[in-house]
Amino acid sequence: MPQEQEALADPDYRLDISHFELLVDTWSDVKEASDNMFLRSLVDAIVLQGTGVELEATKDKADTNKSLVETQRTKLEFTQAKAKAAKVEFEALEASKSELHVALVATGDERFATEEHYEWSKDYSHFQHLVLPFLDPSHSVLEIGCGNSRLCEELRKDGVADMTCVDISPVAVERMRSRFRDKGLEGIKVVQADMLDLSFGSEPFDIVIGKGTMDVLFVNRGDSWNPHPQTLNKVIS
Repeated sequence: MPQEQEALADPDYRLDISHFELLVDTWSDVKEASDNMFLRSLVDAIVLQGTGVELEATKDKADTNKSLVETQRTKLEFTQAKAKAAKVEFEALEASKSELHVALVATGDERFATEEHYEWSKDYSHFQHLVLPFLDPSHSVLEIGCGNSRLCEELRKDGVADMTCVDISPVAVERMRSRFRDKGLEGIKVVQADMLDLSFGSEPFDIVIGKGTMDVLFVNRGDSWNPHPQTLNKVIS
């Protein structure tokens, strides 16, 4: 058997088809013009081998695409699982917050019903020097979580004319209104409201002040220096 035919008969033999696209047309023309059976077989082998390589390349590409799809599906399932877990955590936090809200209001109402006055974290005289540089008679000031503090009265003495106080406890609000009436203090608005859900709309305040109020948000999760992200987002929004 000629050497060329022996090469073609070898199942491990691979023709160099790097120039397959360039030469196949020429070789096909030779095949059509020649009666040499070996040459015709050689051209057929080159064409078939080139087609096989293209099929292998297409199969490899399909396998690669399939692998990418599987990877994306795995990432999607992981993301969905994380989202589901976050939703469960958020719902648990909301339920806990709701229960805490009820407990805090009930506890506060009970306390404010009998307690005349209490100052959380020191009275105004201890931090007056820090606040005064920022006060202006034209400023509007909002105090959150006023409770039965006398902070708003002290701020009025320092020239604040537009003063609004809010507290979540209806008992605290009513008792503060009564105290202002007894003292003849006018112009200080006292509103029952949740500081996380205020109904002032677009009404601006130049200064918002709270004394120990932020701690209430963290009694079940985190603290004032390391707040839980969901609590922080709720406060900021």
